Amino acid sequence: MSVAILQLENRHDPFFEWSMKKNKAYCDKHDIEHIVFRKGISGYSPYWWKVVAMLRLMEKQEHDIVCWMDSDAHVFNADKDLRDFFTGSESMIICPDPPGWGSPFMAAVFMIKNNELVRSIFRQWLGCYNPDAWALKSDGEDEEKWEYVGGGPWAGKDYEQGAFAEMILPKYLNDIKSLPWYTFHEIDCIRPNRGSWSIHIPSSMGLTRPSCMSAVEKTVEGFCGSSNKGVAGVSAAAVMVGLTLVVACYMIHRRHL
Repeated sequence: MSVAILQLENRHDPFFEWSMKKNKAYCDKHDIEHIVFRKGISGYSPYWWKVVAMLRLMEKQEHDIVCWMDSDAHVFNADKDLRDFFTGSESMIICPDPPGWGSPFMAAVFMIKNNELVRSIFRQWLGCYNPDAWALKSDGEDEEKWEYVGGGPWAGKDYEQGAFAEMILPKYLNDIKSLPWYTFHEIDCIRPNRGSWSIHIPSSMGLTRPSCMSAVEKTVEGFCGSSNKGVAGVSAAAVMVGLTLVVACYMIHRRHL
């Protein structure tokens, strides 16, 4: 069974590079292809690049399972093979937002079986893209040069996450399995849930990224989930600082919802 983790990042950020390095090590451990696209996709807002990139990769039909991971997400439980998430007839596996964030689907990490149903789902998803909601402020493909002009809410239907949650997910509830939010989108590197497979630190919680890298690097083998030993090597002071940053960034995120 051919499996891939797909990521796309054209920015140079130490946390992104660190996270993708962790994901590459995970892929090497489990005989998974790690694919990283380093160039944006012309004609689409960066929020929609993942949909285009996933569909293009799936249409090659070279992989049976594909996992998308944003560049600010990394594997936490390096021992768990992502293939094991597929236990039945489901064609896609997702998780909702963390508590209080509101969406039944978070687009940072998800997995699919590469079959015709999923390719059709992605075509419909991409069909939700509204080019009138996005303006390219100047030539180039860097994320900073795009501007949202649609007037809707953050992560609403003009964004890839909102479009999927509102217009795709309700139609395919029998084909999409939703796991607890922390499975893919744990936001606490210091005291992560034992059931988490990956950790996602979004931009709204960017202040916690340095403490996240420090906490993970101080654990056995540099994997926060390796052998389920948690964060034994992190000092009490580091834990308190990290937890304080997590709470502060969480409250900031809530105020911007």
